[in-house]
Order: sequence, then C-alpha cells, then structure tokens
Amino acid sequence: MPGMTTATGEGPPADAGFMQIPVIDMAPLADGSAALRRKLAEALCEACERVGFLYLANHGVPDRLIAAMFEAAAAFFALPQEEKMKLRLGRQTAFRGFLPAGVDGGTAGGNRKEAFQIGPERLPERRGGRAMELWRPNPWPAMLPGFRTTLLSYYNAMEALSDRLLRLVAIGLGVPEDTFVQHYREPIGMLRLLHYPPQDPDDAVIGSRPHSDGTAVTILAQDDAGGLEALGDRGEWTRVTPIAGTLVINLGQTMKLWSDGRLAATPHRVINGSGRNRISIPFFSYPDFDTVIEPVIAATRRAKDSEIFGHIARGRPTTTGEIVLGSWAELYG
Repeated sequence: MPGMTTATGEGPPADAGFMQIPVIDMAPLADGSAALRRKLAEALCEACERVGFLYLANHGVPDRLIAAMFEAAAAFFALPQEEKMKLRLGRQTAFRGFLPAGVDGGTAGGNRKEAFQIGPERLPERRGGRAMELWRPNPWPAMLPGFRTTLLSYYNAMEALSDRLLRLVAIGLGVPEDTFVQHYREPIGMLRLLHYPPQDPDDAVIGSRPHSDGTAVTILAQDDAGGLEALGDRGEWTRVTPIAGTLVINLGQTMKLWSDGRLAATPHRVINGSGRNRISIPFFSYPDFDTVIEPVIAATRRAKDSEIFGHIARGRPTTTGEIVLGSWAELYG
C-alpha cells in the first residue's frame, strides 16, 4: 500500500527521510520470547525516533469493542445540540464533557471538530492541590443507555495497551522496563470522541490545526474517511491513511522530554476532504499529575524538533500537571 512500510526490525536508513508511516506488528508478543520482544521493542523505538507515528497491528483490542466505540460516537454526535450542550466542557468540569465546534484551538474559525471527552473514574488516593482540578465526575448523556459502559470498557483497554507500549519503549531505549509505568499509579489519561464534518480541501478552516500532543503516548482509532496528516522532516505533510485492523500511535512532548529528544513528538493536523463525516477516537496517555518529566537517557542523536503548537523545549523543568493544565487551558478556555 502506498505510504506504508512494515517494520520488522530492519527499517529504512535514518537518512531516508520521513515520507512513510511504518507498521509495527505486535504478534511476536504472543510467543513470549524475550529475544522477539526485544526485537519488537527496537523496531518500535526506531519508528518512534525516525517518524513519531506508526500503525499498530495485532494490538489486542477486540474489534467488537472498537466498533462499539464508533457506534457510540455516532450516536452521541447525532444528539440534538441542546442535549450535547448540557454536558458542556470547561475548567469547572475538569475539562470533561462536550466541546462544540469552533472552540478547540482558541479561535471561533480555527477548527471544525466537535468533541466529547472523559477522564478516569477513580478518585486519587492522594487528594488535594492543583491535581484536583482534573478530578471531577465524568458527565454522561442520559439519552444514551450503554454509552458509559462502552466508553469505560474502551478506556480500560487503552490503559492496558498504553502500559504494554510504554514497557516496550523502555526496553527499546535500554532502560529498565518499568521506567515509565512506575509513574502511572494515578494517571490522568483522557479519552476523546471527535467528529469532523466534511469540508472543502481548499477551505482555510481546517478540522484540527497543526499541533503536537503533550502525551507520553497517543493511541488513535480512526474511521476510513482519512484526513490525518503528519509533518515530515522535510516540511511536507504525509497522510496517515487508514489501514483496517490497526490503531495509530504517536508520541507526544512527555515522551520527547523523557527520551532527551531522541523520540519524536511529531506535529499533525486533520483536513477532512472526504466529503463525508469523519470520526476518530484518540486516547491520551499521561502519567501521574506530579511526575517530574526529565530525561531517562542522555541522547546521542535527536529527532528534528518542530516548534509548533504544543512544543516544549528540552531542559525546561516541568511536570505532567503543568503540561496538561497548560495545554488544556489554552485549548479549551
């Protein structure tokens, strides 16, 4: 398939440029072999270093659960606007709930997507301080029975997959396997449902403006409408074309800082030129609120650093809470 290469541990040379999105197959994990696991971890890190985006095959998330999520998303966005607005997102809701189109990005005309998002249901054991700004009950639409159950089941599956990916990245970087997951005692992840209405490809108002995520890892399920593009190291936008049976993985600023800039937090955008509605479902994996994000390795080579929205300079002391509250407040007000 054009725009796709399969990573088996022997990827293209580093100077080949970023014009393709690799595919990482997690099937070798089922074998239980330490050697195959290390080879997979090295292939994963190579993709994260060279591109920062990849397709994940044989990821272990049931197809029926992913399908149920897209059905839930379609049902939610089909609700009357007044019903969705009852769940309006804001700082007072810990940035959980419904975000109408035109808000995310800070300008009324900057983005066309609408969103619904939730955080973890559990309350932190260590309560107090600014961390409580992110701990509020999730709002749920009364008109959609089963909606809450579906989203929470998927949220749990995403946390489990995030754990597996973080362990593999640690192995690939040559640090202890629990280097990252030890900071996930009370993680502040976020699950979003996104709806992009159709638009003219030449329209200046895009679905999602160029940005890089603040996450350690982002896990994305996308429908077949397409529209997601990643910024290559030559300044060109590469399409992240939907591939059936895969999830899309990209790294964010947290992992860039953890890896001392070796792994890429690749900017991306969405332009829905499909002529129909597009739905995507990202899960944003963040560690505990008070985790100090500092390098776990001393990188001898670094990914190209695009100073675009969401960029955090290496060497700047920060915590997960600062990253999340800063980015969410700027995006959602």
